[in-house]
Amino acid sequence: MSQFILGFLVAVVTNIFSWWILARYLVPSIDFSHSISKRPRVKTKRDAAPFGYWVKMENRGRRSVIDLELIVRLRINWPSDYLPNTWTTFNVPLSESGGDTYRIPRILPVSKGKHVRHNIRLFVNDLNEFRDKPFYPRHIKLKAKKRALLLEDIMSLGPTPTLQVLAFGYDEFSGARKLFMSNLYTLDDIKEGLFCSDSLEVVETPTPQNTDTSRAKQDAI
Repeated sequence: MSQFILGFLVAVVTNIFSWWILARYLVPSIDFSHSISKRPRVKTKRDAAPFGYWVKMENRGRRSVIDLELIVRLRINWPSDYLPNTWTTFNVPLSESGGDTYRIPRILPVSKGKHVRHNIRLFVNDLNEFRDKPFYPRHIKLKAKKRALLLEDIMSLGPTPTLQVLAFGYDEFSGARKLFMSNLYTLDDIKEGLFCSDSLEVVETPTPQNTDTSRAKQDAI
């Protein structure tokens, strides 16, 4: 009887330990860029803004994520003087059709090969919120109607608006669904430049002022 109990306890401990290893160390792990990439783009009738905005993501875990669904939430408090601490949250469109979800069938771990990182574009001018609601500033509504709204315009409304990416995906091995969240992006996190090809970092485009400063230093040397 004691051998049976001992064997049962060993089996339970072994199963718990195996589950703990699988759940803690071999699971997918989605990471997001710490900055939003701002890039010049060709204007169109549908989107007359001179810039586009992207967030980059990768799977830093050991297993793939399947059927990944992404949502980008924008949170603002406006008008803050009239409605203090009353926040409005809505989804940012992630496609030209105005859809507020974006799906990736499978995202591989970056350890298994190259070109497995994904750029997600934010279609700011497909937000109807700033065209339809009367209480936003006049310049915001005018730019929204012309479809020339910039993300900086929105992120300047009220006290510290935030933007966050939420991703729901299934572990390829266990089938368990998990929520992955980016950090809360603010106005200061918008960086003009392209993402590095092998990381989540934005290489900022030098401004004319910085370029002139660099040249002056070189001339001084």
